[in-house]
Amino acid sequence: MRDWLVAEGVAAERVVVEAAARSTPENATFCAEVIGRLGVARVTLVTERYHMRRSRRLLGRALMRRCPGVALEGSAAPDRLRGAGRALRGLGELVKLTRDLVWPTRIARTSQD
Repeated sequence: MRDWLVAEGVAAERVVVEAAARSTPENATFCAEVIGRLGVARVTLVTERYHMRRSRRLLGRALMRRCPGVALEGSAAPDRLRGAGRALRGLGELVKLTRDLVWPTRIARTSQD
């Protein structure tokens, strides 16, 4: 994703990549920690279209806990999914979002763990 953003004209120093997470909930938690340390006021989440709703919801929740007041925007990167593939991936994301919201204890690990 970083390479795509830079190729699209985003300055490399503006792109922060979180690489320690093992799941989307962890990624949201770890990103909120990084955003809090950086003290930024606005972030743009970039992910594939099928993944945006879940990622944005989880990152928004993590930001509210760690650094309320940070404005969150989303920008969907292009993906290669079409037709049934996109529908199936979207359905999987909906199931995972439901799980993440019903059992948020999966988010408990922090980047220091």
